[in-house]
Amino acid sequence: MKTALLTDPVYKDHLTGPGHPERPERYDAVTGALQKAGLLDSVLRLQSHPATEDEIALCHTRSYIATAKRDIAAGARELSTGDTNV
Repeated sequence: MKTALLTDPVYKDHLTGPGHPERPERYDAVTGALQKAGLLDSVLRLQSHPATEDEIALCHTRSYIATAKRDIAAGARELSTGDTNV
């Protein structure tokens, strides 16, 4: 069994607002800790790509995806679920 890790500095451009756990510092902390532990040398590196809806559905419900699409199309700055800035 192999472990794969998608790393791309573009992930640090995902700015979700103050206090949200998804932020550039988290990316740096995780990749830094993995590097320090020597774990980045042994993982399979994959090229990142825009996720398909089926890939997104591996961690979000189809209902949530539909809500996000609707909110974004309406020009919302935050999802109506109240948990994510757009």
